[in-house]
Amino acid sequence: LRALPVAAVLLLGLAPLAPARADEAADSHAAALDPAKKAEARRHFDLAVRLFDDGNYGAALAEFEAAEAGYPRPEFRYNIGLTLKRLFRYPEAIDHLQGYLRAPGVPARRRAEVQALVREMETSLADVELAITPEGAEVAVDGAAPRRLGARLRLLSGPHVIEVQAPDHRGARRDITVVSGRPQRLEIALQPIPRTAAITITTRPEGAGVRVDGADLGAAPVTIELPAGSHQLLVETPGFTPYRGDLVAIPGQSRTVPVELAALDPALHGPPGTLRYAVQGRHESDRYTVFSGTQSCSTPCMLWLRPGPQTLAVTGDARYQATVDIPGEGASLRVRRVSKASYIAGGILGGAAVLLGALAAPLTAARGDTLGEGLSLFVGISAAVVAVPLLAKGGRNVIEVTPRPLGALPPSPARPFALALAPIVLSGGGGATLQLRF
Repeated sequence: LRALPVAAVLLLGLAPLAPARADEAADSHAAALDPAKKAEARRHFDLAVRLFDDGNYGAALAEFEAAEAGYPRPEFRYNIGLTLKRLFRYPEAIDHLQGYLRAPGVPARRRAEVQALVREMETSLADVELAITPEGAEVAVDGAAPRRLGARLRLLSGPHVIEVQAPDHRGARRDITVVSGRPQRLEIALQPIPRTAAITITTRPEGAGVRVDGADLGAAPVTIELPAGSHQLLVETPGFTPYRGDLVAIPGQSRTVPVELAALDPALHGPPGTLRYAVQGRHESDRYTVFSGTQSCSTPCMLWLRPGPQTLAVTGDARYQATVDIPGEGASLRVRRVSKASYIAGGILGGAAVLLGALAAPLTAARGDTLGEGLSLFVGISAAVVAVPLLAKGGRNVIEVTPRPLGALPPSPARPFALALAPIVLSGGGGATLQLRF
């Protein structure tokens, strides 16, 4: 079809006709009675016609729309539809021309011409079904302003650019090619803008405890979603130096943070809940090996012990074991060997005292010396009390722990020990329980 005579239709549109829509009746009537508004509409109309004739269809469209806004007439929709067709905006052109056809009083010949023009444009269109998430996303076609569209677009044959945007989501762009009469489906799923980072924390040794911002996450490896920003990371496990550092979370990032802990020096750091105790023989040349659980040291040395009852074993000439009540503060332990000869000598002396007491008692009784008899019995009984345990120990070696000050030991950052231990005896055989009193 040839182009329709635009000027004739527009001039006709400036006549005082009925308004195109019922809801605009009052404004249209007022505009028809206002010479200033009619004059302004004619100025926009005259300029639009010149621009259309010059082929400046974009500017002509703006002037036609200004004329319609000031003086709404159905005929202006017709001219806007023609201008949109020249701009190859066929779907919008069809909408305006069909709006013109719905107005009353359209001549039959003009109606037929417009209907034929609409059919011609429709043959160049194709339907594009939109499947877009999230709901409510705005769509821009070929650089137009984004707006909410329905589930279907009608586009002119050829290449098109579809852009989709939604709050809190990354925008998307698709380049498509439309072929007339061939519908197609376009699926676009916008990705949410990430607000957190997924961070996995691994440790060496494995299983170390992990805390982030003070929250206990359990044993490594752990994966946590963190909001953007800096966070405080703490990794710790017994026997290793704790790690403290900043953990930076970048939104959308997924990464692994390896943490390697440094082992503590066993000479400077003991197991959790233990204190350091100095151990030494009576003489510098004395050599004993003291065992406590998996620990052992050879005098002079340091030993990590947990306060409370502990089973200690000492080896020298032989191996001896006893349960010792370890004080709750650091202390010094001295180990010495007590020879069996001293116990035998004590037993002999005690036995002699018992014998003398037994012999003296009858003599004093025969002479009537009551005081002497009582004294002899007291001496004999006391000697027996002392002699019996000494004789019982006379066949054994024993180890003593004493509170005497220690000599120089290997340098250590451990705090000085101020408490002393009262003498006790670690006796061989039977695993006797001894108490450290302080």
